[in-house]
Amino acid sequence: MINISQDRKRLQEGFKIYTWTKITTRSIGLWPLTPNHYLFDVCIFYLTVIMLLQCTYLYKSLKDVDKFIDILTENIAFVYIYMTMVMLRVNNRQLGRVIVQVVTDYNINDFRDSDEIDVFMQFINRARLLMKGLIIYYGTIEVLWYLLPLMDFCKYISDNMMDENNKTMFVLPYEVWLFYEIDSKPSYYFTYLLLLPVPFIVLVANMATDCCLIFLVFYISGKMAVLTMRIDALKNHPHNCRNELGKIIAEHGKLLGMGDEVRNAYSLLLLVYFLVVNFILCILGYQILISFMTNNMVEVVQYIIYFIEIYFMLGLYCMISEHLTSESLKCGEAFYQCHWYNFPVDCSKNIILSIARSQKPLGLKAGKFTTFSSVTLTDVSKTAAGYLSVLRNFMIVDD
Repeated sequence: MINISQDRKRLQEGFKIYTWTKITTRSIGLWPLTPNHYLFDVCIFYLTVIMLLQCTYLYKSLKDVDKFIDILTENIAFVYIYMTMVMLRVNNRQLGRVIVQVVTDYNINDFRDSDEIDVFMQFINRARLLMKGLIIYYGTIEVLWYLLPLMDFCKYISDNMMDENNKTMFVLPYEVWLFYEIDSKPSYYFTYLLLLPVPFIVLVANMATDCCLIFLVFYISGKMAVLTMRIDALKNHPHNCRNELGKIIAEHGKLLGMGDEVRNAYSLLLLVYFLVVNFILCILGYQILISFMTNNMVEVVQYIIYFIEIYFMLGLYCMISEHLTSESLKCGEAFYQCHWYNFPVDCSKNIILSIARSQKPLGLKAGKFTTFSSVTLTDVSKTAAGYLSVLRNFMIVDD
């Protein structure tokens, strides 16, 4: 029996993840249903200018190895953010088709009873909790990264250590090459303000990418879980199941298609992330050690924040990919366990085809190479730790 008013309220509450996804993606003009090309062009142009300034600074720092590594570490992060925005733009229509299907199906009439809604809402509530944490986490990280150098500069002033001939005090939050020299407080504050859009674009791009992915993956996982319940119920009526089985197989095919769309839309982006994450984690570990040795605590905090963010993103992708894989495998297992051999011949054939189709589970892939899972998290951690150990040995030899 379904309690319509209470269950409708729960579904409406869960639909907030759609609203949050819409707000974040619209902030940079990338909401798939109504993209704002002008806003996106402004954001991508600004980010392109920042990246060109970073690349120029990187080139001019070739002779200074420590500086080169420092700039390269930050530059890789900007390349990933840039790729994130471009790939969301390229796959806007593909993601839009999935979101339209989600909005169409997200209503109380799509569920049989309150038990199905309970199962579905478990996944939606996890997505809500994850999105809330993600928004707070990313917001805190970007604000801290932007403000830490300014706070350190204010400490110089408050301690009466201000010396405008000492250019090392004028530290910016991002490593960029400038056409002018920062030699006074006004020029420093002016440059700091010019960089103000950077944390906003980086924050929103990260949130838009991950919120959209979480929203779609947990929706598909929740619907898969509901479908598994319906498949399990088939065994109670093996001789009067033809219509119900047809609906289940159609729903199964639709969910697999949606999962494939999401995987394909994110595969190239995740491939870029997978290729650079080992290098970034290794270099960040190296930078943290160097900063500790030079007693530069501002850089220590910045690099630890950056390290946690990169590792968190890796864990996030692995976790939601395993959610999707697990639910799609459970669906295939339910088909196998539903006593299909007692069904009419035509129904048994359809179930066998569904079992065969379930042998290739859904999941997030890095291109065509690997599927994100807990094994991926372990392998990346081991590889990064191995690279860091080699760099640390070089540091010991140099000392």
